[in-house]
Amino acid sequence: MDLTSLATFWATVGLVLFLALVVYLKVPGMLAKSLDARRPHHQ
Repeated sequence: MDLTSLATFWATVGLVLFLALVVYLKVPGMLAKSLDARRPHHQ
């Protein structure tokens, strides 16, 4: 394994961990809620 593939491996691991943490902390739901709160409600 050369240095480039090692760097790619760790970048992938970091990205997967980051995405898992984002989902675990329910960030997409919080973003959706805050966007809904800002949107004017028309009926």
